[in-house]
Amino acid sequence: MKNDAILNAIFTSIYAPVAVYHVTGGGDEPVDLIYDRANRAYLELNDFAQEEIIGRRYTEVCRDETEEPWMKCMLKVAATGTADCCEGMCVRRTGYYVSLLAFSPVAGRVVAIVRDLSEWHKSRLNLIEKQELLQKLTTRLTLAEERTRRDIANTLHDGVGFEMVTMLNSLRSLREKTEGRDAKELLADNISRMEKLIENTRSFTFEISPPLLYEAGLDATLEACCGHMFGTNGVKCDFRSEGTEIRIAEDTKVLLYQMAHEILVNVAKHAKARNVLVMTRWGAKKVQLFVRDDGVGFDQSGDNLPSTTSGMGLFSIRERMSAIGGQFNVISEPGAGTTVSLIAPIRPAVR
Repeated sequence: MKNDAILNAIFTSIYAPVAVYHVTGGGDEPVDLIYDRANRAYLELNDFAQEEIIGRRYTEVCRDETEEPWMKCMLKVAATGTADCCEGMCVRRTGYYVSLLAFSPVAGRVVAIVRDLSEWHKSRLNLIEKQELLQKLTTRLTLAEERTRRDIANTLHDGVGFEMVTMLNSLRSLREKTEGRDAKELLADNISRMEKLIENTRSFTFEISPPLLYEAGLDATLEACCGHMFGTNGVKCDFRSEGTEIRIAEDTKVLLYQMAHEILVNVAKHAKARNVLVMTRWGAKKVQLFVRDDGVGFDQSGDNLPSTTSGMGLFSIRERMSAIGGQFNVISEPGAGTTVSLIAPIRPAVR
């Protein structure tokens, strides 16, 4: 009587689709369930009539192949008495996405409660679709930006750079032919300025789109970037790599380099660090990139994430990493330096 009272209380207090079964079989016989009762919501959801299911075995009623996941869940609860749940498209009602909670409130009995999650499922699918669209747009944006950078770099290298080298050689030749002291000094000063301008142009060309990224890969480019940015200012910048670099999608490679470069520029400008470590860790499914410095750090509370020198901002970096299915994390506190990590899923490069 007590058990019946418990089952009645459950059955009458739940307005969601619910059915009650008693367990049969066991030992040498296969475990099964027999329908004891089902409320109207359960019957309507599954398009059943009372007389179709009451007193019948669960495995007889639900014998379609598409119902196997639900059957496994129910029979597991029947055999073990341990609650279980599953979710998926409703087999008997097109367009419905439901979850099933099965449990055994008293020995030998199983209760199944069904929840309609159709609206939640539609929202989830819509969100996934928008995330995929955002990822595609981010990929296009990244590659478009990189094409523009490469065009500018090529123009500087092949056009402006060539003209400046030609002018430099002309100035050097003219200095050799000039006899006046004042004129030689003037030419020497202009030669020095031209050499500096050429060096700055080459440096700028490397920063906006390093050819090394396409010729040798991400690791070699990051290592070169460390030496290029910190080689002459007294800051020690080390590069390490764990695992073996693999060929990844171009947008991921470009984005990781751009983000790492932005972070390193920020370190050089604001961190007042003496030591910087850049490290990559290559795995089968993801690549991790860390930038760690021993500089002044900053307060992470509130909206105190600093902007990079390009104005992109660490928040924007996080958004762009998220758009490709990656992660962006910052650990910092005043006086204790900063560690930035970028984690990106590995997608194979298109050959």
